[in-house]
Amino acid sequence: MTIDEKLKKLRKENNLTQDDLAEKIFVTRTAVSKWETGQGYPSIESLKLLAKLFETSIDELVSDEDVEIKIKQEEKKSKTKNILGWITLVIAFALCGVAFGVKLYWMFALATIFAFATCFLFNLQLRSEHKTSKAKRITMQVFTFISMFIAIGGFICICLNV
Repeated sequence: MTIDEKLKKLRKENNLTQDDLAEKIFVTRTAVSKWETGQGYPSIESLKLLAKLFETSIDELVSDEDVEIKIKQEEKKSKTKNILGWITLVIAFALCGVAFGVKLYWMFALATIFAFATCFLFNLQLRSEHKTSKAKRITMQVFTFISMFIAIGGFICICLNV
């Protein structure tokens, strides 16, 4: 049984509405609804309050299946950010190369936008991945620096009409 099914079952067994439960653990009814439909996941603080309210442990509320699902969702998000970061970096490099070759100033602007997008995506990923290997973190930091260099270089080229 997943956490959404457990929460709904426990709430009904205790004759509580979603509004009642939300009020008792200091969240919104919408949050409770999302938890019960599997569209959201309670925070640690909410899990503590739920466990206390239903006189159970957090371990009993959160099954192994729930933890695995959450881990897989986080891995999928991380992989998507990583792929998007590399794609935007390649596009930024390509646009800079073409812009220098044919002297089209609007391509520098596009390269700058893609370079900033790369920085944003890589920084998001670095912040969210606590268990990333040191080599991967350094690689992402280096490419973030390169992206910033492209972005600043593109901006300077636009300003100087190079």
